[in-house]
Amino acid sequence: MHIVESVPQIAPNFSDVKAMVAPLECICEMVANDRQLILASSAIAQIVLKVICVNQEVLQPKFERMKEVLRNFFELVRLATNLSLAELIYSIWLVSRFSEKEAENKLKCMNQPFVKEKYESVVKESNIGTVLLVSVEISQKILRDHAKKNTYWAHLFDLSVENFNKSEAAYLNWLNYS
Repeated sequence: MHIVESVPQIAPNFSDVKAMVAPLECICEMVANDRQLILASSAIAQIVLKVICVNQEVLQPKFERMKEVLRNFFELVRLATNLSLAELIYSIWLVSRFSEKEAENKLKCMNQPFVKEKYESVVKESNIGTVLLVSVEISQKILRDHAKKNTYWAHLFDLSVENFNKSEAAYLNWLNYS
């Protein structure tokens, strides 16, 4: 005879739930704080290093260094644009999606003879800054009524506007955005 355990009934404490809920417009306008920047830096470092770092022995030192660099990046963006919590979260999601797409393509190529030797990763240590910058820029364009223009972002990071525009177009193309 098989005895089926009953599912325990959980009486929700709605006061706890209500305490966690804030109007979304508050989140969109709330400037990201230091702790959130640190957590975002750590999350993005983990996401990116899983894609670009094959050797696990070098992973930890790179992780610590990347967290520091990302933290400084986010601090600069917060000072220059009042980076909101919503924009920070959306940027993490975009980087995650970009990295997932990279991993999917890498796996497809690794399973095809003659292609795996030719596969070149899109996400690299040399361009992760550009990937992150475009992620933040796109998140602000999506979430703000009046976002900074590409010229602003290019000048903020000493890039040519032409290269920044090409990077944004390539990024959106990579995500199959139309």
